Amino acid sequence: MKLDMEHINCYHRDYVKLWIHPFYGLYNIHPPAWYNRLLLDAIIEVYLCWYETMDNQKEEFYLKIWLYEPNFIKSQIVVAYRDNLHFYENVFDQTTENKSFPIDKYAGLQDKVALFDWKRYVQAEIYESDELQEDILNGFRSTEEVRQIIKDSYKIEKTDGNKYTYKRNVGDVWVGTFKTK
Repeated sequence: MKLDMEHINCYHRDYVKLWIHPFYGLYNIHPPAWYNRLLLDAIIEVYLCWYETMDNQKEEFYLKIWLYEPNFIKSQIVVAYRDNLHFYENVFDQTTENKSFPIDKYAGLQDKVALFDWKRYVQAEIYESDELQEDILNGFRSTEEVRQIIKDSYKIEKTDGNKYTYKRNVGDVWVGTFKTK
C-alpha cells in the first residue's frame, strides 16, 4: 500500500504487479471474474494511496493503472517523476479500433472505476527476427509458427540491417488516470 519514497527518490520510478501464484508464473492462468474484481478493488486502493503520496510531493508525476484484458493478471500500477517523468509514456501502441471500457466485468466497482479516465492501447507480443530464427534452429518453433507470427503482426519495424521487430496484438491495455477535477 505504501509507496517506497526512498526508492522513488533514488530511481524516480516504480511499479507493482500482480504476481500471485498460481495465476502468474511460467504459464499465466486467467483468474475467475470474481477474483479479478477483488484484485482491481485492491489495485485502486493502492493507487489512491500512491496518488496521495505523490500529490504531497508538489511535483509533476506519472501515475497510472495498466489494466490488461484479457490478460488481467499482468495488470500493474506504475509511477514516475523527475528524471523519469516521461519514461512510461510510449510503452504501448495506440489502437484505432473504437471500444468502450468493459465496465460490466467489474460489477460492484462501477463507482471506483468511474474515478478514472480509461484509454485503450494494444497489448503487443514483440518478436525479434534474429530470435525467431534462433528458435527455429533450436527447435523451439517451426518455420510455419514463425510465418504465422509474421502474418499475424499488426506492425513490422525494420531495425538494424536485415533485422525486424514484429508486433502481434494479444489484447487490450486500459490505461487508467485518476480524474482530479
